[in-house]
Amino acid sequence: MNEVMQPALPALSLTPVILATKRVKSGGKFKGGIGTFQQVKDDLRRLLNDTSADAVTTLIDLYRLPDDFPGADNATARARDRATHIEAAISREMGSPARLMPYLSVHEFETLLFVSPERATTVFDRAQQLQLRAIAASYGGDVELINDGPTTHPAARIRAIVPGYDKVLGGSIAILETGLDAICSSCPHFRDWFTRLAAL
Repeated sequence: MNEVMQPALPALSLTPVILATKRVKSGGKFKGGIGTFQQVKDDLRRLLNDTSADAVTTLIDLYRLPDDFPGADNATARARDRATHIEAAISREMGSPARLMPYLSVHEFETLLFVSPERATTVFDRAQQLQLRAIAASYGGDVELINDGPTTHPAARIRAIVPGYDKVLGGSIAILETGLDAICSSCPHFRDWFTRLAAL
């Protein structure tokens, strides 16, 4: 994602940090995957204590978010509203620092790949593009509304259509080929986050 965001935000120096899920006495740490909100909270505190950072944001999938996230127990059913509700609760839990911009991807990173699959010619063949486009059309083109069932969340749908789909490589290439303009036009929640970053 940094390959897409950094060129679009030339005035900012973006530094991706993968969540530390476990730290050991020797100083090492394990990264990736979220088991509890406390893991996120601990890392956010460390990042916010870095006074050289003008802002700290998150990029976390809403899909299968741990139940202990603030606001997750009483969030509204609609995915976009649920994400906004939990983001606000995270900010309050952290003391509402002005430099913190929580962001939850609705439902997950793969949602963005449904925006314009016909542009992602390196990743999807024509038949796959048409299938992904049909799914987006069934939600009126509002891809952030694609549901998050165990077999119907965006990543599961892509894997069912594209055997061997590689989230890291294929997903990144598809996002680059889709372009931020198209993504912002089709994804209001993503657009709001990007607009806030661009205003820094």
